[in-house]
Amino acid sequence: YNNYMNGVDKQDQQLSSFPVMRRYAKGYKKIFFYLFDVTLFNTYVVHKEITKTKKHFSDFRVDVAEQILETIQLPERPGKGRPSNAADSPLRLQAKSWRHCRKNPSHN
Repeated sequence: YNNYMNGVDKQDQQLSSFPVMRRYAKGYKKIFFYLFDVTLFNTYVVHKEITKTKKHFSDFRVDVAEQILETIQLPERPGKGRPSNAADSPLRLQAKSWRHCRKNPSHN
């Protein structure tokens, strides 16, 4: 029993380093992220055994995240608000289009 509990303690210690999602997630999301963290940690242990490297768990998480982001293709989203027309932008910056500004404002 004590031989195997050391591994569980290490896992709990590593997983407690990333509590952000557990604090904000509710219900099924907490369970999902907990299972994801446990799976990722188990993958880290197997990776360390196979490659015989001494990479930290946080570095391993970053590597996995970067590899996932490289493989997925996100759709382009249109920006919020009215689309800008780059062709007429310089025209708007010319003084003759500033009809609301007077050349000689009167001070009352």
